[in-house]
Formats: sequence, structure tokens, C-alpha cells
Amino acid sequence: MAKKKITLRTPEPTVSPRFQKELNEEQLQAVLHKSGPAMVIAGAGSGGQRN
Repeated sequence: MAKKKITLRTPEPTVSPRFQKELNEEQLQAVLHKSGPAMVIAGAGSGGQRN
């Protein structure tokens, strides 16, 4: 019996339009990063808290 070839694909990262408006360019790049591990360091005053 022939083996069936299965191809797995990683889905493209997506961001809701609401968050696209709220994130700056660097934050959006971190969210959309897809090639390998990523380390994100956010310090005080980085804009992480929303009221």
C-alpha cells in the first residue's frame, strides 16, 4: 500500500483590526513574527497597560 504524503502548514499570524489600530509598529512586528523563537522585552512605560 502506498503511503499518503501529508503536508503541515503553519497558519499566517493575524491581528484583529482593533489591535492593529492600537499597536505601534514595533508591537505589531512582534505579534506578526513567524520565523522561529522571539524574545519580547517590555519595560516600564512601554505602553502595555490600557485603561
